[in-house]
Amino acid sequence: MYLNLFFKSVKADENHERIKALVRRFTQVLVSGGGGATEFVAGGLYLLGEVSCLVFFFVVFVLSFLY
Repeated sequence: MYLNLFFKSVKADENHERIKALVRRFTQVLVSGGGGATEFVAGGLYLLGEVSCLVFFFVVFVLSFLY
């Protein structure tokens, strides 16, 4: 799995339900061990941290215009 492609697709997506589904499935892959590659699991956890920051700031940005 290409982590950069996953990050770009989540970053460009505007559908929050689809982002939640992608992150949920990716987390399942990481919990299962990612095919035995420790580097993949470590990189995936780092990527989830970056995605959570990105999505959080996006939601705050959108909500600032609504209120």
